[in-house]
Amino acid sequence: MKKNLVLIALTLWSGIPSFFTPFVHTDEGGWATLAKGLFTGEIYHDFTDHKPPLLFIVHWLFSFGETSLQILHFSTALWLGLGAMGLYWILQKYLSEKAAFFAAALFAILSGLIEGGAYLPERIYIPLAIFMVVCAMKGLETSSLKKRLLWFFVAGICAGSAACLKQPALLFISIPVYMMIQSRKEFFLPFFAAAIGGLGITFGSWAVLRVPFHIIWQESYLANFTYMQFHQVNAAFQSTEIMKRIVAAFMVLSMPVFIGGLRCLFLRFKNFKNLNKAFPMILLFMVTLIIVSLGRRFYETYFIAALPCFAIMTVLYFNEKFVERMMQLAVIVSVSANTYYFTMQFTDRNKNWDSKIQALVSDIQKDSSPEDRIWINHNLQSVYYAANRKPAVKYIYFQHSIGYADPCTAADEQLVEHPDYENFQTNLKMLNEYKPKIIFWTQRPRNTCADRIKLENFPIFKKFIEDSYTKKWENKLGTYYLRNPS
Repeated sequence: MKKNLVLIALTLWSGIPSFFTPFVHTDEGGWATLAKGLFTGEIYHDFTDHKPPLLFIVHWLFSFGETSLQILHFSTALWLGLGAMGLYWILQKYLSEKAAFFAAALFAILSGLIEGGAYLPERIYIPLAIFMVVCAMKGLETSSLKKRLLWFFVAGICAGSAACLKQPALLFISIPVYMMIQSRKEFFLPFFAAAIGGLGITFGSWAVLRVPFHIIWQESYLANFTYMQFHQVNAAFQSTEIMKRIVAAFMVLSMPVFIGGLRCLFLRFKNFKNLNKAFPMILLFMVTLIIVSLGRRFYETYFIAALPCFAIMTVLYFNEKFVERMMQLAVIVSVSANTYYFTMQFTDRNKNWDSKIQALVSDIQKDSSPEDRIWINHNLQSVYYAANRKPAVKYIYFQHSIGYADPCTAADEQLVEHPDYENFQTNLKMLNEYKPKIIFWTQRPRNTCADRIKLENFPIFKKFIEDSYTKKWENKLGTYYLRNPS
C-alpha cells in the first residue's frame, strides 16, 4: 500500500506545473473547445479535430464537466498514478519485487515531464493498455469460466477505450492476445467477451454524442487514413525538427529510461531465461516503436507511449546500483524540468497562455458577444475556450485546410492556398455563412511555426478579410481584424 502511495505521489509531482495553468500544450485549447460541444450535437458536425470521441468525453469527465482545466491536469496525473500501480502489479509476476517497483517508479516520475503534464491522449490510453493486460492476466489465472469471461470483457472495454482515445493504441491488444494463445486455454469465448466489451464501449461513446455514426467514422477515422502524411516535406526542416523532438522528449526528459533501454538492448534481454518469457517484452518493444514512429512525425507526445517499455527495459538485467543511479537521475531530471516549466509560467513565457494571449481573449470578449462566431486561423485554439466563443470554421486546426501539412516541416509550396481541398472549401463556406465578428491571424514563430503561414499566400482568405474587416491592431502574436459594421 505504501509503495502504491509513493507511485501516486511521484505522478503528482511529475505533473505539478500543469496544476497552475489552464493550457500547457497547443492542442489542449482545441480539445477543451470541442469538449464544450460534446452533448449538443456540434462536435464533428460543426467543428472538429480528427481524434476519436472518447478523448473529448474523458476530457469532460476529468475536468468535472469543463469546470476547471487545472482539475483536468490533476485528474490526469492521478490517472497516470493508477497506471503506475497497474504496471507494478504486472511486473511482480515476472521480475523481483524491487525491480518491479523501480520500473513503476521510473514510469511514474517521468510520466508528466513531456509537455509539462498536459492532458494528452497518450497519458490516458497508456494506463488503459496497462489495465487491459492486468485484466487479461487475472482472467488467465482464474479457473472459473464465468470469471474469466468477465475479466476479458473488462479487458475488451480497456482496449476499446484506448482505441477510442487514439487509434494506434489498439496495437497494444497484441500482448494479451499472445498471452491467451500461450496459455493454451479456451480462446474463442474469452476473445468473444473481449470483443463485446471493446465494441460496446466504442459504439457507446459514439452514441452519447448525438451525432450520426457515419460522420464520427468519417471525421475521426477515415480522414486520417485519407489525408495524413501525403504532403510534401522540406527535408531540412523535417530532419531538424524531428531531431529536436527526439532529443527533447527522449534523450533529455526521458534520459534515465533512454540510458536504461540502451543498456538493456546491449545486454540482449539476458534477464529472461527462455523465449516464451522474452517474447512479450519483444512484442511490447515492437509495438512501442511502431506507435512512436507512426506517421514519421515523431512528435514529443508520442514518446510518452514509450515510457512503460523503456522503464521495464531499464530494470530487466537488474543491477541495483545502476537502477538506483537511474532513479536518482530521474529525480534530477524531474526537478530540472519542473523548475523550467514553473519558470516559463511565472515569467510570462508560456507560449500557450501568456499575457499577449490573455489580452487577445479580453479584446475578443469586449468586441463581441457570446452569440458571435470568431476565427483564430492557427494554433491558438485556447482562445475559443477562454473567450467562450464558438469557431466560425469546422476545421479549427489550420493544417486540416492545407492537406494536413505540419507548418514546421512542410515544404513552402504546401503552405499555400489549395482551393481544391475539400476541407478548405468547407471552411470557406462556413466563413461566408457565419461572417465571424473577429478574425485573428497568428504570426508568432513560437506558436507552431505560425510565421510560415503567411496571409499573402492565401489570396481567397486575404480578399475575404480585406472586403469586410478592419485591422484593429497588430503585435508579435499576430493581427486582429474586426468585422466592419456594414
